[in-house]
Amino acid sequence: MKKFISVLALFSFILITAMAANAGSTAVSGAGAVANNNQTFEGSNVPQGFSNGVETNFPTLVPYFGPDVRPFNFTPIEVITAGKSLWKRYECNPTIEDAKVEYRFRSFVKTNNSNDSLDSVDVMLGLPEDKVYTTVAHITLRADDVTTTSLELLAQACLLAMEAGGKTVAVIAQGAERVAVSSGWGVGFNSTASTVNNSGDIGTVSSGGTGYSKGTSGLAGKPWLQVFVLTY
Repeated sequence: MKKFISVLALFSFILITAMAANAGSTAVSGAGAVANNNQTFEGSNVPQGFSNGVETNFPTLVPYFGPDVRPFNFTPIEVITAGKSLWKRYECNPTIEDAKVEYRFRSFVKTNNSNDSLDSVDVMLGLPEDKVYTTVAHITLRADDVTTTSLELLAQACLLAMEAGGKTVAVIAQGAERVAVSSGWGVGFNSTASTVNNSGDIGTVSSGGTGYSKGTSGLAGKPWLQVFVLTY
């Protein structure tokens, strides 16, 4: 009987000790969980290794036509007028002799009388602010090929303005249309020869040839102008 009581007491001691150890472990674990739940992070202090957001950078797009380069036959009117602002009839005719110009003339004042025609005209950029004027006509001009220049367009506008009785050509818009151009040339040569022997049972034919071709392409400009013809 005493032996049974001793075994029971030992078993009870071991059970109580195990329960106490388990309770301590649970308390420590719970404390750790509370400590972790109370932790906070500032948005500006995100630990390294964590992304603060995704940012995508796209490279700069290259224009299809490349950089904006003015064609050789385009000259701003302000540059032309800085060197020459007064045009006379005898100067305009030879200037436009080889030019290919398309234009649309819209008259606002009747100028059927030949006495209205003048022999000179002034050129300016924009409309005058210190004068009272009458608009005689509006002209749109455009180069018909890639070699006609802004100077030739202006000379044509001045000649039309003189014929309409205008005293001033006021340029209100200008630019150059960009167009694609191509050119090419080629040279070819070919020769043939044939022989037949006297008996007529053997014949030979030979031929040879050579050729060369070349082509180029690129962008060019066609200047254009819009002007008002004014009188005072």
